[in-house]
Amino acid sequence: MSEIIIAIVTKSIWGLLAFLAGVGASAIKGYYKDKKATEIGVQALLRHDILNISKSAMSEKCISFTDKEDLTHMYEAYAGLGGNGTVKNMMPMLNNLPVKED
Repeated sequence: MSEIIIAIVTKSIWGLLAFLAGVGASAIKGYYKDKKATEIGVQALLRHDILNISKSAMSEKCISFTDKEDLTHMYEAYAGLGGNGTVKNMMPMLNNLPVKED
């Protein structure tokens, strides 16, 4: 009789552990999917802001100190998220613009 109880308890424990492992794996997968979507969204917002500031600065042929500082911080975050291309090529031109007072 005790052997049957031990077998049932053992199988129940293994079943519970398998269930918890599945739930944990599913939660981790969902977390990474959400994290990736957030990173892509933040990268897109940074790119948008960088391009807007750049457009304004290029048309004025100068950049404010605050905008230049903001661009530097935004570009570092953008590049850290894997952004490159147009914005990367634009940064040297923006860094060479004369700085105007805010």
